This record gives sequence, C-alpha cells and structure tokens, in this order.
Amino acid sequence: ARPGFLRRDQLVQRYAQRTGRDVSNIDFYRAWALWKTATVVQQIYVRFVRGQTTDPRFESMGKQPPILARTAAEIVAKLGFME
Repeated sequence: ARPGFLRRDQLVQRYAQRTGRDVSNIDFYRAWALWKTATVVQQIYVRFVRGQTTDPRFESMGKQPPILARTAAEIVAKLGFME
C-alpha cells in the first residue's frame, strides 16, 4: 500500500470491525467484482471497436478483460469452486 493508504487486509478488517459484518467470504466477492468489471470493460472496448464511442482511452482496454477474468478465476479456484 502507498503511504497513507491501508492494505487490502487492513481495509477489510476495519470494515468488519466498524460494521460488524462477516467478511469470511470477501475473496468470493472480490472475484465477483473482478468478473463484473471484466464484463463492463469488454463492453466498452467492443463499442470502441465498432465506432460507437471514440474516446481514445478505450483503445487499450482490449487487453484488460482476459486479465481481470483470469485473476477472478484464480481466486475462485483457490476457494475450491473450480475443480
């Protein structure tokens, strides 16, 4: 973490302490968030390729969805959901 920012585990612990919520499944939700983000980024990139949006920042997004999806799959595999 950068100076002044909490590490992921510290942030999760603080959230649990302050809200009283169970965070034992946080890795599942992290994987889900990565998968959803991959889907959104893919949709934006497809729109760019089709010419439906012209923001030049979207051109480099084509490489992102596979990375995000692979990271999500790795997390899910560690949780034992993919055998």
